[in-house]
Amino acid sequence: MRLLQYNSDGNFSLTEFFDNAIPEYAILSHRWGTEEATFEDLQKGIGRKKAGYEKIRFCGEQARGDGLKYFWVDTCCIDKSSSTELAEALNSMFRWYQNAARCYVYLFDVSAVKQKAATRRQGNTRASDPGSNRHSNLSTRGSPSVTVQYQGTIVVGRKSLDNTPRRQGVLTVGHLLITLCDPGKGKTMLICGIIDELSPLTKLRDEEATTLLSYFFCQATDSRINNATAVLRGLIYLLVDQQPLLVSHVREKYDDAGKLLDLINRTASISPRVKWIVSSRNQPDIESRLRLNDTQMRLRLELNEERVSRAVELFVNLKVSQLPLIADDSALRETVRGQIYAKASGTFLWAALVLKELESVESWDVLDVLQDMPPDLEPLYDRMLRQVEQLQRKNPEFCRLVLSTITLAYRPLHLLEVGALSDLPEKISTNLDSVMKVINKCGSFLAVRANRAYFIHQSAKDFLLEKALDRVFPSGKAKVNYTMFLRSREVMSRTLRCDMYGLFAPGFPIGEVEPPVLDPLAAVQYSCLYWIDHLLDCDRGHTTDELKDDGSVHRFLRASYIHWLEALSLLRSLPDGIVLIVKLENWLK
Repeated sequence: MRLLQYNSDGNFSLTEFFDNAIPEYAILSHRWGTEEATFEDLQKGIGRKKAGYEKIRFCGEQARGDGLKYFWVDTCCIDKSSSTELAEALNSMFRWYQNAARCYVYLFDVSAVKQKAATRRQGNTRASDPGSNRHSNLSTRGSPSVTVQYQGTIVVGRKSLDNTPRRQGVLTVGHLLITLCDPGKGKTMLICGIIDELSPLTKLRDEEATTLLSYFFCQATDSRINNATAVLRGLIYLLVDQQPLLVSHVREKYDDAGKLLDLINRTASISPRVKWIVSSRNQPDIESRLRLNDTQMRLRLELNEERVSRAVELFVNLKVSQLPLIADDSALRETVRGQIYAKASGTFLWAALVLKELESVESWDVLDVLQDMPPDLEPLYDRMLRQVEQLQRKNPEFCRLVLSTITLAYRPLHLLEVGALSDLPEKISTNLDSVMKVINKCGSFLAVRANRAYFIHQSAKDFLLEKALDRVFPSGKAKVNYTMFLRSREVMSRTLRCDMYGLFAPGFPIGEVEPPVLDPLAAVQYSCLYWIDHLLDCDRGHTTDELKDDGSVHRFLRASYIHWLEALSLLRSLPDGIVLIVKLENWLK
């Protein structure tokens, strides 16, 4: 099988693999056109001149965004001048599509149209799409398989919920169930398991069902989805997705959603058809505001230690059996299982972080590494940070720059944005692979999904901000904010220009605009949206200097204000620009 690879210079190269050594790859489904880029065209270096080359570029960019190095397109991965190869490819086609990690569809004859008002209202709620949000939570926590293990724990819920009856696989828990526990104990995975158990009986999975299921996962490290408005948007989006007739009741604008807990309280008390499941850390103010009564229930995972520990044990058993370097030593596997389980103390996250580190440890070192692992999350985070600080040459400083930048960012950063904002040397910051290497050196604090860097867990960010503040921010958070402002202003001044997407039409409808495959705004999206926030987060002296007449902000707005507004418009974020200008005005008053 011949696969394409996207090179750092923007070109493609072909590599041939035998059946037993084919790596993960993406595949393209499309309709052939009159001017496809063929295998021969790529060999001669003239593929770029063909209209079909855009499909190849599209597939390569999508694959790279999904973390896949290789991809396959039938127009150019088969040498059709060879009848033998062509026949073999035709016979293998079904298997190749079946085994692909991703399949993309290219529809050249489908155009975007202006959205109707109702569709636009639903689109507004999609900003907090719970499906992708849930996938993000699972991905950054290391393994969706935890969900499978927690489905077993839900069954045990018949006892842990004081023998609450279960009917047709659904937990009958009154109108409100709140789960409370400390960080890393498995709240998110428990809720994922509940969703997986309930979904088949609702319109999410069964169109004939009459029950609707809506859910939302907050992520404290992302300012777009860590507030009450985002929660309501996400819940509304899933409800409308299952019952489109509800879209007529959706408002185009949202009132103050700050009283979310009051809404939960009110609907749980007066509506017999509405049931809520809420998950939270142990915070007394949340529990007291929900005012639980006889129809509502509280589940504390710490008080169900035996069942949570059993779920952790199943998770550890599974992951240890998958450690490649001890696969042939059953006695060692049993010892490793026992030690991890004993030290984890019912904390999923601790077990997941330790297991990740053991993936690359030789079998003769495994027990020594386990012996060095402290119990509890905070000591483990401290050990991880000490390991980063002991790296060779300039690597500790590079990691500190990345960690401090991602910690203060208002949302997860694309790797290009990490490079643009973190003050790394230019030879690193402009190279996607180099930025990725630095992130990989940051212990297990960070995870990368679809080229975006996330904290492995909110508790990791909390540790850096509270327990390791002086180590990650030796000059203070204000200095890092100032650096992020300066780098944002520099990258915007360097990148923004008139007609970024080459539309050649000032009145082009925004609903019909699609970002190019190689988006020129990719590295500056964050900067366009948050540069003013970081300026206002600096110490007052820096902010005052930058905002004075003929200061850097004045010069930037005088030279690039229109280009910045155009970029915000292309990002569908022009209202955010208005909010930013109002913030500046309020500060100057």
